[in-house]
Amino acid sequence: MSFVVALDLGGSQMSCLVASGDKKLRLEGVATVPYAGAKKGLIVNREETIQAIKEVVPDALRQADRKGTELVVNVSGSHIECVSGQGIKMIIPKGRHITTQDVLEVVNHSRAVLLPNDRSPIHVLPKTFKVDGQRGVRKPVGVAAGKLEVETLIATGSPKPLELLEQCVKEAGFSVSQMVFTPLASGLGILSQAELEQGMIVIDLGASTTDLGIFMEGSMVYGISLPVAAGHITSDLSALLKTTLEEAERIKKLDGHAMADQVGENETVEIQQLGQTGSRPMARKVLSEIIQSRAKEIAAMTKTAFDQSGYARLVSGGVVLTGNGARLAGTPELYNNTFGLSVRSEFTPRTTSTAVGLARYAIQCADDMSPVGEPTNWKDKVRRLIMGG
Repeated sequence: MSFVVALDLGGSQMSCLVASGDKKLRLEGVATVPYAGAKKGLIVNREETIQAIKEVVPDALRQADRKGTELVVNVSGSHIECVSGQGIKMIIPKGRHITTQDVLEVVNHSRAVLLPNDRSPIHVLPKTFKVDGQRGVRKPVGVAAGKLEVETLIATGSPKPLELLEQCVKEAGFSVSQMVFTPLASGLGILSQAELEQGMIVIDLGASTTDLGIFMEGSMVYGISLPVAAGHITSDLSALLKTTLEEAERIKKLDGHAMADQVGENETVEIQQLGQTGSRPMARKVLSEIIQSRAKEIAAMTKTAFDQSGYARLVSGGVVLTGNGARLAGTPELYNNTFGLSVRSEFTPRTTSTAVGLARYAIQCADDMSPVGEPTNWKDKVRRLIMGG
């Protein structure tokens, strides 16, 4: 693959990245536009979405001096669910070297999880392979064996939101080459290969969703998209302080803090309220107490999701925060208190972690996670893996 065009539909902005490379991504074109056409991961304004795509994708392609029509796009929202699958294949004759076809067939066998009609597959991720009972085999092709097993993570979504996204991309003059669950893209965008192996939690604090992914043994083993996010903090401030959303976002970023006890009693900030001609002072501690209330709720929800994942005792590497919501002062300390693990914030230069991860998935990972050869339509590829058809 010579280059890829990645499209990140966020809650407050839309970003497009044109990248190439193999071992190391080269960012050739980066563009971002304001975007409010999606809420909680779902497109709520079709026309705004189409127009934003028409602006941001050509801009990135112009910077890269590339021509392309196929986009790798992220999907999020509480309608997306992940289920586990297991597959097994006997290698005949015993001791034969495992082939790529064997890997595809064992992943296909993990389709024992039957999907209801109201679910559409997004992608299938091999979590771990076992060769003759030995766990943790990353690349089984070429290994002599008698039995190959796999555990997979199957991401599915409601058909209508996925179809609407694909229609918007098409009406903007492009096509979807692959959809990728946001937690997977965010993790691939910021984690090193060593971190992907050791067990890490990635939390993408967006404007309208909070996406959590758990990574172990080189792959995402659990993912969830929660319908609460940094935008809710802005809405709280706007309602309680009687300001515009723009003013609430400004003071949140400039003066807000997720840990109110770290703010001095005598610190003040200037706010512009609706219907007032001038600004007025307020205690920064009061501002931060409003922020902390919602921020703690979001952190608690992510911790509950983590505790219910089944991997809580297996993660040793800590938590990595990303997304614009993670830029709020005091956020790493809040999550350190909530999770009891080491926490750091990580951001990619020039564009979002999700956009970088989308490109990395398409260039470096897709061949390992999707069937080779026909069919060429991304949905048919995934369906073939899950349903064997």
